[in-house]
Amino acid sequence: RHQMRQYSTDDNTLSVTDLNVWKGTDAWGVFEEYSLTYGSFDESFYMMGNIRAYERMVTFEQFFLTPLNETSSGDADGLISSFPVFTMKAGHVPSLSCQWTSWDYDLYAESTTFHPGAPGWNSPTCRGWGPDTSLSGGLAGTGPLVVFDDAASDSFVISPMQNTMAINMVSPTPGTLAFGVMGNVTSVDEHFAVRVVMTLGEGVNQAMSDWGRAMRQWTGKPTAGTARSMDVTLQYLGYTTDNGAFYYYNTADGLNYQDTIAAVKEYADEVGLPYRYVLLDSWWYEHGPADGVKNWSAQPEIFPQGMSAVYEATGWLVQAHNRWWDPSTVYAKENGGDWEFVVDEERGGAMPLQQAFWDDFLAHKAAWGLRVYEQDWLGNEFSEKVGAALEDATLARRWLIQMGEGARKNGITIQYCMPYARHLLQSLEIPAVTQARASDDYKPGNTQWQQLGGQSVLMDALGLAPSKDGFWSTSYQPGSPYQGTPNDHEPYPQLEAVVLALSAGPIAVADAVGHSDASLVLRSCMADGRLLQPSQPAKLIDRAFLHRALKASNRSMGDDGLEDGEVWAAWSHLGVRRFGYLFAANLSASIAVTPSDLTSTDSTAAPSRHSETNIWGEQQGGIIGGEEEAEEEWVIVDVKAVLEAFAGNDGNHDDGGVGTGLPADHHNNHLPQEEPHRRTAIGPPPYPTAVPFSASQPLSLSPMESSGGFHLYAVLPVEASGWSLLGEVNKWVGMASVRYLEVTTTPDS
Repeated sequence: RHQMRQYSTDDNTLSVTDLNVWKGTDAWGVFEEYSLTYGSFDESFYMMGNIRAYERMVTFEQFFLTPLNETSSGDADGLISSFPVFTMKAGHVPSLSCQWTSWDYDLYAESTTFHPGAPGWNSPTCRGWGPDTSLSGGLAGTGPLVVFDDAASDSFVISPMQNTMAINMVSPTPGTLAFGVMGNVTSVDEHFAVRVVMTLGEGVNQAMSDWGRAMRQWTGKPTAGTARSMDVTLQYLGYTTDNGAFYYYNTADGLNYQDTIAAVKEYADEVGLPYRYVLLDSWWYEHGPADGVKNWSAQPEIFPQGMSAVYEATGWLVQAHNRWWDPSTVYAKENGGDWEFVVDEERGGAMPLQQAFWDDFLAHKAAWGLRVYEQDWLGNEFSEKVGAALEDATLARRWLIQMGEGARKNGITIQYCMPYARHLLQSLEIPAVTQARASDDYKPGNTQWQQLGGQSVLMDALGLAPSKDGFWSTSYQPGSPYQGTPNDHEPYPQLEAVVLALSAGPIAVADAVGHSDASLVLRSCMADGRLLQPSQPAKLIDRAFLHRALKASNRSMGDDGLEDGEVWAAWSHLGVRRFGYLFAANLSASIAVTPSDLTSTDSTAAPSRHSETNIWGEQQGGIIGGEEEAEEEWVIVDVKAVLEAFAGNDGNHDDGGVGTGLPADHHNNHLPQEEPHRRTAIGPPPYPTAVPFSASQPLSLSPMESSGGFHLYAVLPVEASGWSLLGEVNKWVGMASVRYLEVTTTPDS
């Protein structure tokens, strides 16, 4: 669109005026680019459509040679430009797809009302993709799409790549998919560009891992492992006051918040809960008339002696919540502040415009312990609160990059909360963003934990740790703010605890003083609070994605328990060894699982094997991955049975860990009796056994008797000696890389 008119190759108001083909090399290797120059019939503007082809990837770029003005279509969810446009031809074999978006397209297919939400709340959405399918799109519905065949074997991922905050994907008609600049943008600068990438792959998990690895290499974003090394909340146990917590807009009887937090600290010390930080939600700062943040400072009635007094009294570092900016914010020049803001009184929001604001805003906050800045309500700030964010093609990107740069300069990391998928894609340019919420808010008894397995596939690919939110470690906590609601108790604390442990994200307890199960909490950490988790988060297996897409397409292939069930796999890496953890819940029917179902979720496995080197120039093969490697030999052990057998050891000590070996001769081997120095207590027999696990010896998983039941198995490699290492017997994750630095074997042990 230009000057309030639409131009198109369909009616010859837009045509190709030049075509050039050239070859080059960039960060992804050798490519061949086809550059098409488009011009309007009235010569009022020119743009380029560039197709850059690599061995296993293709990028599509819109590059504007001249500025455009008066471009808005009046539909923020629509487009003012489109390139590329894909069409599923009639007669084409329908494919299957899963898409990471910010709302469930199928749920709202009959509605024209905008339904924002955070990705993971109803995501990923799996369905068929054929000539009659309209995929989700627009502001909240744009996100990475993986398309795969009926075997979940061959696949590709397509997503926005450059200027992701400005890109919409839409299905203008059934069976089509178009990408371009979002529809409310009013003008486009000369040389502005948006780019889309398509990567070829295998399956769902590996295709997403390969895509994410390529995206991170292009932008320089570190891995999620690096993110964990930067962020205290990804390393240590914490305490939360977020929505769902006992002390969310609720204090202990007769106490203000300052004294309530001090009481939590005193109780934690009494029972041996090693909290290292506290999450302070939106109750601590001043809100404006539009309910946005007016002044991000402690209110006197909340913390009478200020934030520093809380830090000094507890020694806890801080993750501090923030929401959208209120039009009345004291930081804006319009309200007597020092900084330039876009202030939108009509929509009830504002947005800072200067890098210097963020540099100053986040400066000196370390004095009261701030280490993680939580930017919440991201989707609302972008799509609802500030109209200029939808009219200016670069404003939203500048806002996020300036925030990230301010955090970097002040030694702070960022958690994104309530993001759209486009925010997560934008985080690829912002190393300070180390984590993002992967689910709705926790409340006692809700099932938001189910969103983790699918959402973690995207988070890990983007170099982010997924955040589930907190949990209650005991079921009944009198005096909670949720009394009289369906969320007045937590029926399944163990389920919540194990999901958090497997998430490889923050673990924060949300209990009232006097109502924590310390033994349960300590299954996830050392005595000093160091988290014991897998190296990467638990992810939904490919077969589950496949079955969900088939179900949505009114097809089935048996194993119906996978259509709605949660079957996840997580991996710990110690050098060349990997140790797996299989989690399953909500099964409606029995299913059989093999090692290949689990290993496909391992993002460190070799990328798609179609050449001697992958698209990043790395040699294929080795102990993990590669065409010529020997098949790995595995045994499985029921972790819940191990915890029951060693119930006398609550793990509240640090003697280097409890290591237990399993002789894997595949004949009902019991866990060996503990040696004197191990400080364990074995319960009565029968003891847990190591069971062979292979394609010919699958594991059968049956439905649990209650909705809070779950399976948890350790998947252990068999050493040449015939032994397998189970690791700590009092933890959900017995082999955590932060606990074990090296594994060596002897001929018989």
